[in-house]
Amino acid sequence: MHACSDRVLTVRLKELEDAGIIKRVCCPDNGKLGYRLTEKGSSMRPLMSEISRWAAENI
Repeated sequence: MHACSDRVLTVRLKELEDAGIIKRVCCPDNGKLGYRLTEKGSSMRPLMSEISRWAAENI
């Protein structure tokens, strides 16, 4: 995976959040922000597994 700037990462995370794929959460232990998959995001796991398998075999 290529590195990206903080700005690009922030924009991409916001896009995923707006699409309902991830949700921003606060860690109760240390108060830091993190992200979790939503139900919609979790439903993409089989698709992402297949894409990953295909890439491993073909790229």
